[in-house]
Amino acid sequence: MKLRCLKIFLALAGFILYFSQAIFAQESLKIDRVILSWTSNPDTTQTITWIMPTDFPAYVQYIEKDKFKGNFNNAKKVEVKGVPFDSVNYRYSVTLTGLRPGTQYVYRVGSEGMWSDVFTFATAPADAESFAFLYLGDVQSGFSEWRSMLEEINRKNPQLRFALLGGDLTEKESDEGEWSEFLKAAAALFSKIPVMPTLGNHDGSAYLKFFALPDNGPEDLKKEFYSFDYGNAHFVVLNSNKNADERAKEWLRKDLENTDKKWRFAVFHHPPYPAVADYKGIDESIRKNWVPLLEQYNVDMVFVGHQHVYMRTKPLRDGQIHPDGDGVVYVMGNSGTKHYGSYADFEYIAKLEASMSNYQIVKIDGDILTLTSLGVDGQVIDTYTIVKRSSDVEKLKSTPTNSEGYRQHMVCNFGYTPQCNYNSSGYSARIYKSAIYTLNPCQRIYGRFPHLGKICDLGAKRSIQIFTKKGGLVYEKKNSMQSSIFYHCNVYRLTRQFIDSGAILRPGQHRCPF
Repeated sequence: MKLRCLKIFLALAGFILYFSQAIFAQESLKIDRVILSWTSNPDTTQTITWIMPTDFPAYVQYIEKDKFKGNFNNAKKVEVKGVPFDSVNYRYSVTLTGLRPGTQYVYRVGSEGMWSDVFTFATAPADAESFAFLYLGDVQSGFSEWRSMLEEINRKNPQLRFALLGGDLTEKESDEGEWSEFLKAAAALFSKIPVMPTLGNHDGSAYLKFFALPDNGPEDLKKEFYSFDYGNAHFVVLNSNKNADERAKEWLRKDLENTDKKWRFAVFHHPPYPAVADYKGIDESIRKNWVPLLEQYNVDMVFVGHQHVYMRTKPLRDGQIHPDGDGVVYVMGNSGTKHYGSYADFEYIAKLEASMSNYQIVKIDGDILTLTSLGVDGQVIDTYTIVKRSSDVEKLKSTPTNSEGYRQHMVCNFGYTPQCNYNSSGYSARIYKSAIYTLNPCQRIYGRFPHLGKICDLGAKRSIQIFTKKGGLVYEKKNSMQSSIFYHCNVYRLTRQFIDSGAILRPGQHRCPF
């Protein structure tokens, strides 16, 4: 009897073990972590990454949405080879090329007998002037609440084209369980719109396992530093843990110098202007190494995190508060559930919310940018608008071949306007030396020469004047300007303020019609 019971027990145990293993295998044999990102032009490419428990070749099937009839019989098919990811899974990544700009596609990934759900993505319209994107600051913890927030975002904002992540995606970079929870919470969104992250101080290099990113950063720092364009906007993503690296600084300078996009954004984790006093001094280091370049090349907005509050600064330049449109606005987000209850009352803070998880939606419509910060349930915390008139931006694509071609691009924007006097050789000018240090901050010229101040068009037919920040007046003939200035400058912001002969404007009398 005992022997019979033992046999029955062993049989039942084997039966249970067999089906448990089968169920476990069924659960584990699935496609997971489907993530969209960009490694090249968003107009014509799309990068897709996923993991699955097989080393056999896998595939991406994709077709234009208006041609999709419920199956993939007529879809294009790209083979992808995997690389080991962990003890069970392989990682697959592919960049689809030759896509049509401004087009929606339907896709799935996997192999015969193991396909993912059906997803969609959209390529960027060529030279897009209107679009919206999402910013998510520190997640770090509270992934179930974060999932609810993303579901709300996904449901209410079908216009979103991509997402920026501000770092500290998990608490522990080596904790696979945390990464799994983070990516599961974001699965519906990350498989629909491209995600472009930056490194926080909690991420280490682990995030490189999950996200395929542009390979255009400085040597040995690629993917930690990168940039991309979308429509009329340029985005530069930086690893602020390495803010003192000279290679990164030089790369940032060249990257911003070489873009001619109307809107310019930067994303990095640590804030140069904190909401909470930064006892480690990282903010000071970033202000020293990066902020001068962000200001010189007229970056409009910088997205940061780290301090677990929502903050928007007033426009800042040279450490001073400036009028809207002439300065860098810093936006700190906190999409996770960790909050810092106390903060400093800095004068540069325009808006602060310390007790609520939040996310930011940025809408660009030609010359208008609208930032909306929302709480976890969709309530509006803050709104902010920047208007950038088309007439304020001129693009110089090459050196002009004659003087008439470039004289119109130069304006004078000093706190003191020079007095103009005509003589046989053209116009000359004199200016109070103090005017060099009381520049009107209406607009800034940016180019390759940070030592230059403003370029001034005196209405002259034969000569122009250049003023330097160090004081004094440098006179040059027009023909000598081509190699020294205009050949290297990409964009000038104009005030359209032209000077009458003999007129002197004191501070406070500037006319900036925009």
